[in-house]
Amino acid sequence: MGCDGGTIPKRHELVKGPKKVEKVDKNAELAAKWRYCALSQEKLKRPIVACELGRLYNKDAIIEYLLDKSAERPNSEVVAHIRSIKEVKELNLTDNPAWEGERHNIKGDCYEDMHCSMFICPVVGLEMNGKHKFLYLPTCGCVFSERALKESKTEIMIFGPNYTLNKISNIDLGPLVPYVKSTVKNLGVIMDTDFKLDEQINSVVRSSFCRLRLLSKVKPFLSFNDFVRLIHVFISSLLDYCNALYVGVNQASLSCLQLVQNAAARLLTRTRKREHILPILSSLHWLPFRFRIDFTVLLFAYKSLNGLAPTYLSDLIQLHVPSRSLRSADHMLLTFPRVRLKHRGDRAFAVAAPKLWNSLPLSVRMAPNLSAFKTSLKTYFYSLAFNTV
Repeated sequence: MGCDGGTIPKRHELVKGPKKVEKVDKNAELAAKWRYCALSQEKLKRPIVACELGRLYNKDAIIEYLLDKSAERPNSEVVAHIRSIKEVKELNLTDNPAWEGERHNIKGDCYEDMHCSMFICPVVGLEMNGKHKFLYLPTCGCVFSERALKESKTEIMIFGPNYTLNKISNIDLGPLVPYVKSTVKNLGVIMDTDFKLDEQINSVVRSSFCRLRLLSKVKPFLSFNDFVRLIHVFISSLLDYCNALYVGVNQASLSCLQLVQNAAARLLTRTRKREHILPILSSLHWLPFRFRIDFTVLLFAYKSLNGLAPTYLSDLIQLHVPSRSLRSADHMLLTFPRVRLKHRGDRAFAVAAPKLWNSLPLSVRMAPNLSAFKTSLKTYFYSLAFNTV
């Protein structure tokens, strides 16, 4: 024991105690759930499905189980709640560009990095390796991480007629429930489920009158031309922003936006409230608000027909080509589809733009360039708004 090169034995070497239970590596267990089928224990491969409990399976394994439930399988209890293929959802997964597959060393042994996954979150790029929580949408099967909801500040709104919304009101959205809103804001526009845009219009009117109060305080220090520029910068730009969305909105809502334009014109010209507004707008060459909406829609239509608009707009409208030789073939008329819902379908660009376009005079439709089209279109709308020839 001493000076003979030996060592002093420790207590656990002399006393035999009960054998300790080996602890399960929770990280490895979580990683295995994201890598292997919960039923067959084979590696996950497309098509991959998920059940309501969040377990992942190979679709082939689920089909084999449903076709022959009498066969004994080692993990059949994990799928006991699945009675038909409709109770699982096929997942739309995003491939990981950094995934290199299985690695083999010189001896032929396979090395598998449990921290690297075949799939990632398409929003924030997190790997599906068990370290982060993931969820999928039961309607489309798209998969993304829980962090993506927090970072993107997701807001969910369901569009549709009232009778359709009543049918789907009982759908369980799971972790997405806190993000369901009656109104959402996208690109500065407040959208609502009925697409009436009441909240958006109220917001524009409120902001516009607030700006008009501030502008009235600096008006005595500015010339007329400078104040006109300020009106266009702070008021007209706010009214015209995304104004094509106001197509088909009820007249009561549009009248509120027209009041803003009237107030700006009265402030600019120092006109009393009792005086009629049309002569004032005519002297300023300001089109009433409803004509400004049609002007924007027709401008998009002209650009779409002449290759100046993106394809997602130009693909929505088509020139009318009669089946036989007619004089209308050279009039640049547009075709528009029939719609079932008047208050919703008529507001679509594919319907509203052709209707407005076909009502224009031929000279306006045949404008040689964009600048000439704007000039002729404003002249035409000016004559309609103020009854001039």
